[in-house]
Amino acid sequence: MVPLLKFAFSEEIAPPEDLLAPNFQVFITILICVSLVLSASFIGYRQFPGLSFVWYAIILPPIFFALYNGVFAAAVAVVCTAIFAPIYAHFLGFEGERFELQLLLLVTSLVALTIGAAITDRTKAMQTALKHEQLLEEQVDARTQELQQAYEFQRHLIRSIGHDVRQPLQTLNFLLDGMAADKEQTEGHMIIKNAQTVSRSATMLIDKVMEFARREMGHTQPAITATNTSDIWLALSSIFEPIAAQKDVTLEFDATDIVFSTDKALIVEALSNLLENSIRFSRTGQRVRVEARQSAEQVEFVVSDEVEMPVTKQEQQTGFGLGIVTQICGLLNGEFSRQSNEARIALIR
Repeated sequence: MVPLLKFAFSEEIAPPEDLLAPNFQVFITILICVSLVLSASFIGYRQFPGLSFVWYAIILPPIFFALYNGVFAAAVAVVCTAIFAPIYAHFLGFEGERFELQLLLLVTSLVALTIGAAITDRTKAMQTALKHEQLLEEQVDARTQELQQAYEFQRHLIRSIGHDVRQPLQTLNFLLDGMAADKEQTEGHMIIKNAQTVSRSATMLIDKVMEFARREMGHTQPAITATNTSDIWLALSSIFEPIAAQKDVTLEFDATDIVFSTDKALIVEALSNLLENSIRFSRTGQRVRVEARQSAEQVEFVVSDEVEMPVTKQEQQTGFGLGIVTQICGLLNGEFSRQSNEARIALIR
């Protein structure tokens, strides 16, 4: 009977919080229910002597209230049952054994109080869990608002960089281009040339920062198309061969001709950052080589140089350009790694 009552009342109905504490309305309800059950039990036993089990119904109120209201209601029901059961038995002509009645009341008290204590502990645990859940939701909401504010600030920063910084630099580039048109090789002309180089470098850096931020914010999606490595070599050589020649660095491209699917602009940008680093740190007479290798699973690009750099210093060379390479590899479902004098980009086919 107890498992049946527990299934019917305890698993489906969670006790309200206000019923776990002393409550006058609960006390009256228990008193009325106990009185009705005692009356029905002893009258039924007297009217139907053959149904001797009818008077065992007096155990129902304590167990019911223990299951539904917890330890307080169980204690009240036990006290009411223990007090009124002998009285009702006497006045309603109960002819059974008094010892059986006392034993039944004792067992009922122990079972009801045990169940009531367990239900109360479970209810308090549920309430504590709900409070923690509510607190966690509030913390998540607060953090979400912070992230939203940070996202809006990032968008505002990108717009500000694009307008407040990029435009003056472009204007400065135009002015320097006009001043550098003078072919006379004077000291002032060389200063203008140097300023022109610095200004263009700053413009390129800002462009890289803005594009990096757009990709971080998810505003750039790869445009996957069939790409040939020969087209990639052509794009890279047109940019970096003059730069390498100016430093007297030999730039070599592997003669492979591999067709695969990727975003050509993104892979060119990633390799450009690796080539820029290698050429920058190379000395006169050294060589920088770009290769492409393929297997059934992936296409691998390798940029190697002859720069003798300690491992500790290599680990420190993690500038903005390498951050861009890592970001692009993430977008293209690839992996970026560095070891010794080589940098590798592996794209899954």
